[in-house]
Amino acid sequence: MLGNLRRERLLAGLLGLLLVSGCAEDFAVHPVSPQAACTTPAKGQADAGAIKQELVTLLRGVRVYGHHCMVQGKPYDRCLLGVFDAKEATDSRLVLSDNVQLGFKALLDHALRRNLKGDGENLATVQLDDVVTFGFSNAEAANCVFTRLFLIKKMEAEAALAAFQPLADQYRAMPAKPAVTEEQRKFIVQANSMTQRKEFAKAMALYRKALDIDPLSFPAAYYNMALIASQQENIFGAILHMKKFMLLDPDAKDARSAQDKIYEWQALVGE
Repeated sequence: MLGNLRRERLLAGLLGLLLVSGCAEDFAVHPVSPQAACTTPAKGQADAGAIKQELVTLLRGVRVYGHHCMVQGKPYDRCLLGVFDAKEATDSRLVLSDNVQLGFKALLDHALRRNLKGDGENLATVQLDDVVTFGFSNAEAANCVFTRLFLIKKMEAEAALAAFQPLADQYRAMPAKPAVTEEQRKFIVQANSMTQRKEFAKAMALYRKALDIDPLSFPAAYYNMALIASQQENIFGAILHMKKFMLLDPDAKDARSAQDKIYEWQALVGE
């Protein structure tokens, strides 16, 4: 029953970002030792496939916590899913076990954090906000995992921007721009309200609903999402959304401030 409650809450609450189909109750603690030097590839030389495979080597005996779980009818911010050895990394996801997987696209929508001084029973943690926390008994291993997830997040942002480019080109070439539908307007108004209330996660979800209807009819949504992502300390996400806004409307009245924001955020991630 306890495992079922946890599973049901995780599947409902994580929106498919962390894919879980089972939870165990008792786990042995495995020692964690880094298997690869924690080096950062030179600019322009990072290989996504190699970095993802390094994650598999590094994630040995990692504690995995799901966020927003339910235990015996009570909500918890985190619950232990287990202690896992990573199985593989595909182009799209990290496979920790047959039933615990992390989609790399989730990195774009959530802040990535590390705590090398320790978090409860772990010496160090790497956290993807509102999705998953990895707990380590070795701070060096945690730092190596964080470094690689950071690089993957950057690459995912670059790939997402490249995929958006043809849409932006199409939009700028349109003699008549698409109008905002009434359904979109509802989501936009609601998103603006949630932003004012500082309910940033809800605001982002509502903007995404508006953009799911038409990703081109309201370029300002990307500007607003960029500012929200910055408030959430999701800097790569903020840069990505602001660059999308600039691609759609390079002559917007906010273009100068938008580009300056990109410069500010790039300094935070070493670009």
